[in-house]
Amino acid sequence: MSANPPKPPAYMSKKNAHEIAQYAASIDSMLSGDENIPGWVEHKLSQARQMIGDVKHYLQYEREMTGANVGASFYRRYRAVRPSDRTRYSFLP
Repeated sequence: MSANPPKPPAYMSKKNAHEIAQYAASIDSMLSGDENIPGWVEHKLSQARQMIGDVKHYLQYEREMTGANVGASFYRRYRAVRPSDRTRYSFLP
């Protein structure tokens, strides 16, 4: 019985980015631009655009500044944080 090989660290990020792109394309084709949509929908789209933009700008900055693995420099900074402050970065291994 062989174990599955470990997936690369960015596996879920890549998968999530692909699914977000599919959803965005679908939403774009559903909206004509002249319909009235509820305020909560507009708000959710605005929030999503901001969050995706933040991730895009972070990845772009890291690649331009380090030219290396994007997560590596963040992980080094994370490890430099006091252990008591690490809970805010609990999503990291």
